[in-house]
Amino acid sequence: MKKIIILTLMIAVLFISACGSQTSTNTLAKNYKTGYQGLSITTLDNYPPRTIYPSSDFGITIKLDNQGAYRLSNGKVELIGFDNKYIILDQYFQEIKSLTGNNYLDGKSHTNPAGEFGFLEFKATSKRLFNGSTKYDAPFFIKAEYDYRNELSQTVCINSNLYGVKDAGCKVTFQKSLRGQGSPLSITQLEEVIHPGSIPQVEFRLKIKNNGRGKIQKINLHNAKLGKDNLVCEFRNNPGNNKKEFIFKKNQEVTLICKKIISSDKSYYTTLFLDFSFRYALEIKKKITIVE
Repeated sequence: MKKIIILTLMIAVLFISACGSQTSTNTLAKNYKTGYQGLSITTLDNYPPRTIYPSSDFGITIKLDNQGAYRLSNGKVELIGFDNKYIILDQYFQEIKSLTGNNYLDGKSHTNPAGEFGFLEFKATSKRLFNGSTKYDAPFFIKAEYDYRNELSQTVCINSNLYGVKDAGCKVTFQKSLRGQGSPLSITQLEEVIHPGSIPQVEFRLKIKNNGRGKIQKINLHNAKLGKDNLVCEFRNNPGNNKKEFIFKKNQEVTLICKKIISSDKSYYTTLFLDFSFRYALEIKKKITIVE
């Protein structure tokens, strides 16, 4: 009976989501790669119940909702913090899967403006309380880890003739604040520095910050291009040997420096593109109360 109820709830949520995800003109015009969203973790009402009785079976049903703009992959969920004297779980760990059984959850897009979600159910059994006890509060954590991405695409002006008396063409925006790219990891500031001279060079300084509620474990830079050309990049104060990988500690911020020699003496607009992947950990606290 319990499985039937849960299945009915899942189908109802899926139906509501499908009804609200029809593509419209406004949807096509929307930019989903903005903000700081990623995975959202919630539990279904009454799964688990707020209070349970000793020696009873119950379920913990978790909804995992990808509210960011990128595919969530290699995800896992773990329930931690239970005292085995009072509550036993059939399993403490499960992989994140979609409703169709895929081992990933797609993010928000023009074809799926609501993002993709999935459910996990953990079965549990409560045990007897100690003699004389009438109540026991059992706090626990739902912890999720997953791989996610971030992309930055910005139009920039390349102009090595900064001190020209006449009109030197496009004008460089030396510093720009950004409001996220649809991911907990966000590039918050882009600074462009032109080094003129016999061999002019452009340098981009990108401030990268965790604006989500979880923690970044490590970040990898996959692509860094100015137009069709590759940039030479490295993370500042990186203790590791891999210049394109950075392992975060307590401080959830880092600066990436990218450089390129300017081969043309003419000013022009072009696209700055960077592509990152990172490992993210997120947890929420819940509580179950056992009463006699």
